[in-house]
Amino acid sequence: MHVKSLESTLDTLVIALCLDFWRRQAVILRGDATKRTDTEYRYYNFKIFDAAADIVGEDMAELYIKEIGERTGYAKSEAADVSEVTYKNYKRMIKDNIAKKLHLRD
Repeated sequence: MHVKSLESTLDTLVIALCLDFWRRQAVILRGDATKRTDTEYRYYNFKIFDAAADIVGEDMAELYIKEIGERTGYAKSEAADVSEVTYKNYKRMIKDNIAKKLHLRD
């Protein structure tokens, strides 16, 4: 497989994991998942939130997770007081950090 294809699939996977963040959170809060599923959901959500918070801080982490998952661009972003270049860099760095924290890449 070509390296560019691997990067593209990894990016797609991270985006999907971000998009699914709130569904997993709802299941965790309802408490209706099996112990194994609950543990996995907590692990994914903790690692994703931690990866985003490392880059933009805890106050902005969920916003960036949402906007990565929904593929929101700078023009429609709710992120305030950040330039377009900085916004795009944050999103790229967060996605990379998520992949690292979930051990999807080195």
